[in-house]
Parts: sequence; structure tokens; C-alpha cells
Amino acid sequence: MGNLHLRRRSPWGCILPGLWLAAWLWAGWEAGARGQSLVEIAFFDKESGAPISARLEFVEPFQRFPRPLGALVVGRQILVEDTARLKIAPGKYEFMVRRGPEFLDVRSGFEAQRNARNRYEVHVPRKSPMRRWGWYSGDLLGAASAETTRRWMRADDLDLAATIDGVASSVADKAAFPPGKGAPAADQGDAANTPPRLDQVQGGSVYFPKPGQGGLLIHRLANAVPEEASPWGALAEAAKEEAAHVELTKPWDRDVPLLLATQQLDSIQLLSGYLLPDSSLPIPPAAFQPDPLRFRGKKGLGRLAEFLYWQMLEAGFRLPPTAGSGFDGKTFTYLGYNRVYAFLPLTEVPTPDRWWQQLRAGHTVVTNGPLLKATVNEQPPGSIFYGQGQEGIDLDMNLELTVRDPVEYLDVIFNGKAIYQAKLEEHARRGRFPDLKIQRSGWLVLRVVTSYEDSYRLATTAPFYFEFDGKPRIAKEAVGLFQQWLTASLTAIEQDVQLQADAEVATAYRRAGDQAVQFWRDRAEMAQAE
Repeated sequence: MGNLHLRRRSPWGCILPGLWLAAWLWAGWEAGARGQSLVEIAFFDKESGAPISARLEFVEPFQRFPRPLGALVVGRQILVEDTARLKIAPGKYEFMVRRGPEFLDVRSGFEAQRNARNRYEVHVPRKSPMRRWGWYSGDLLGAASAETTRRWMRADDLDLAATIDGVASSVADKAAFPPGKGAPAADQGDAANTPPRLDQVQGGSVYFPKPGQGGLLIHRLANAVPEEASPWGALAEAAKEEAAHVELTKPWDRDVPLLLATQQLDSIQLLSGYLLPDSSLPIPPAAFQPDPLRFRGKKGLGRLAEFLYWQMLEAGFRLPPTAGSGFDGKTFTYLGYNRVYAFLPLTEVPTPDRWWQQLRAGHTVVTNGPLLKATVNEQPPGSIFYGQGQEGIDLDMNLELTVRDPVEYLDVIFNGKAIYQAKLEEHARRGRFPDLKIQRSGWLVLRVVTSYEDSYRLATTAPFYFEFDGKPRIAKEAVGLFQQWLTASLTAIEQDVQLQADAEVATAYRRAGDQAVQFWRDRAEMAQAE
């Protein structure tokens, strides 16, 4: 065995090399810093002059793009809260400023000089004053913390966001989630021009993301639901609370016919986290696929969701469309990419509670691109018009549309079929809709679909409803589709080994299945429309 020698070292033996290394690093940093440029970039609302938050994205080519110290970053999107402060190498830089669909994207740039300090101000124009018209925006599916959510929602001028993170609360309260540090007070809006945002984060939404569960999403529960709860247990809790809001985010999933049969759903997320800014998730394996050849490609899942939503309307459900981005602060999308607007009458003081009430009433439009607001006979989406006998209802339609991506056609859809379709240029030249009349029960939406190739981008109103002689539309074909779907779903549930291994959950599914069979049988007897 070798000898072990202990040597007492002078304290200076440790300290002096450390001091030398620190001095060497400092000198190197100083040498680099002397060649760098200090740049401030500040954003302002062009109309009001108020400082605003926005998303900043540097344009290629950059292997490593500049990042402000302490800024939140998702993908290449940088959150700028009032002012970004950068220390960058000399050179030319281009960047995009984005602030939601109500503002124009701005492309700008600068040249950083060696050892210089400069400030650049970007004034972002507003292109559509939705809040002035009474339309307030929301994103109903997020997974980031309440504080992170609040900071990002200001960058996209979003009024309300719901997140599955945080504490559930039936009455959303600003005090529960204080404003983010550094967010400018003026970002509330200029009262002389634009009403203030609601600035509301609704925490604690309960989400069931497992395959088959329909992406069941429950908002505004006062009491927490245990993590191990089944969808049926959560629905039982929601039934006890008047403020709870229940919706589906995956309208193609196995459990959808069972969940519809509960008659507890308040809305359907027509645009949800499967639609990303530059792509769409592939179509997942489904217990029921109405047409494998029709719903393919990058737009397939979005088209499938819209088709199935229309089938729900055809089957007699009056469910408004909503939207959610699935933003988690990590995966590349952004808060409010998929968004829903709810109409708050201009005669009222806007509050989050009224927003949820109007959402449930169906006074909504949804979008992940164009901005659309429309009325029929001076009434907002969700309105019901009543008729008698052969006496029809004339349509007086008004539309405001703002587009970013190319849009070819404007559609008026009645009971799933176009009763008016026109190229935007032709419609603009005409300046009005043709004379149209509704003479039977049904539903009507106005929509535009963009020609963007990498994902499904559209804007659509919630349905306007027409009811003649007290008989709402229930179509036999749509009810038959859901009965076929239910049969396939019940078979898949029985073959789900993991589900059947939990006796309590299996019993709950069996009970829900029996109720669904009876519900759809009754609905088939009520169906009168071909």
C-alpha cells in the first residue's frame, strides 16, 4: 500500500488562483462588452400612444437569436413587457412584432453599432376594435401557471384566459392572481379610445386529456375535483354548481356520444390545442371515423372537428363554439392563437361573470386567423328566431371582416349546406348580401376559411337558430350517425382492459352507456328532418 502524505496548504494558495481566474474572465467579458451594442426596443399602441406588451420574433438568419435578460420565451417568440433591453453584437437585425389578431403585424429592424446605445420605438397599429363593438376575447385551454398566463395574455390583448393550473374558483377574481411584474399599467387600454381589457385569469379548470375522454374540460368549479376522479365523477360535481361550465375539446373522441347524452355540455371547443400556428396534429385513432378519405392531411383534424360539430347541431344540440390554444409556456403555440369572442352589450359594464353568461348563451365567434363579427336581423349569434307555417323569415345580415391570410370565399351555411358563397372581392363589390329567406327550422352560421396550407384557419360565428311551429330541427341522419358512433364506443370501452380493471370506473361507464343508449333512442323518435 502506498504512503499517504498530508500537506497543509497556505490559504493564499487557494485564493490567488481564484482571483487570477476572476480577473481573467472579467477582462475577457469587458473586451467583448466593449464591442457590443446596448439596444432598447419599446412598443406602443399607435392609436392611443400607450405602452403595450407584445411578442417579438427576430427574423432569420440567427442560430442563436438575442434574448432580453429575464424575458419569457416560447420557441422564437419573446415576451416584451413594455421595453426589451438587449446586449447584442454589431450588425443588422430584423424582427416581427405581433400582438393578436386585432393588431397588424409589424416588421421592423435596426443596425447595431459597436459600443453604441440606442432606443427604438415601434408603434403597432390596431386594425379591428373588437371591444369597442362589445366583443371580448378568451382562450379557454391553457396549462401555464396563472402568473405566466397573465403576462402572455397581455402581449396578445386577450381579455380572459382559463388554465388547468392553479386553484379552482367559481368566481374568478383578479386579486387571486396579481398582475405580472413589469407589465405596464397603460396596457389596460386607453379609456378614450378602447375599453379596458377584462384582464382575467380563471385558474383551476379540470381537464381530462386521456384518449377517449373527449378532452372533457370543466371551468369555474368552486370545489376541487380529486385527481383520480373519473369524468363521470367530475360531471357529478359540476351538476351541483350553477357557475360550472362544461365543454369538450376533442369532438372526435370515443366518449363523445356518451357525454352528449348527459346533456350537461355547455359548449364545444371547435378550435383547440390540436391546431397550432404552423401545423395541425395528425388525426388520432378514433372509435368512429365518418369518412377516412375526406379528413386527411394537415387540415384534416380541423375539418373533422367542424364536421362533427355541425352534426351535433343537426342532432338538435344548441351548443356554442369556443376555442383554446393549449398554451403551456413551453410547446410552441401562443396564448389566444385559438380564441373565442363573447358579445357584451355596450349598455352594460363588462365583467367576467357576464362574459361567461354570454358565452353560455351562444353569443360568440371563434377564430385562429380572420376577425369576423356578424349580426342577423340586428341580433348577435346565438339568437333564436321564431316562425309560423309557410311564412318565412327574411335575413338582414351585416358583416365586419378583417383578414390576414388569404381568404377565397365567404360562406353562409344553413343546416350544413351553403346557401350563399362568394369570393371576397365579389362580395365587396356587391356591397351586400342577396335577399335570403329561411322557411324551416334549423341553424345558420357565417364563416370564412383561409387558404393557409399548413393548418386549418378559419373564423365562424356561433349558430343563429330558426324554429318554426315550436319544432326545433333534429335530423334523422345526424342522430343515426351518433347511434353508430355510440355502438362503436361501447365496444371499445368493453375492450379497454385498463378501464375495465377499475371496477368503479367500469361501473360508471356502464351506467353512462345504458343512459346514452336510451337517450339516443329517444332522440331518434323525436327526429323529423331528413
